[in-house]
Amino acid sequence: MLKLILFYVFAFLPLLGIPITLEHAVTPREVTWGLMGRDYLAPNHGMTFTFPGNAKTGVWMFNCNIDLSVAFLDKNFTIVELHELQAYPNEMDPRRPVRTFNDLVKYPPNDPIVVFFRRKSIFSKQPVKYMVEMSKNWFPSHNVRIGDRILWDESSSEGEIVKL
Repeated sequence: MLKLILFYVFAFLPLLGIPITLEHAVTPREVTWGLMGRDYLAPNHGMTFTFPGNAKTGVWMFNCNIDLSVAFLDKNFTIVELHELQAYPNEMDPRRPVRTFNDLVKYPPNDPIVVFFRRKSIFSKQPVKYMVEMSKNWFPSHNVRIGDRILWDESSSEGEIVKL
């Protein structure tokens, strides 16, 4: 009996998806701050972003210290775009550190550093509702593709990638 149970568990394990641990940025302030200032993301950890409505959106790497993989998702949690983003920590001014949300005022919109990061921004090509950021190359290294789904509940840190 135990052998039969183990057979079914291992035979259908790939159908269960890829488990991931997620933080959720939901409020405008959380979405703005995102993963700024982080030096590390634990394996299989990432952050979700929820946008109001369903519109084209952009992401930049201002004040980010680690390269990231980004998935844009539609309202059904289906991945519609995947991108790799490079961090440029050396482009930040060490005399104006950004350690809290209130420190963002140190960089007005026309600041050359802000302009640099805006030029490096990536924008969705279509309307999206969600975005998920993981460590650099996470999606390709886990064979995650456009059309796969990322499922989560904002009341929990548990999520999973459901393959096509």
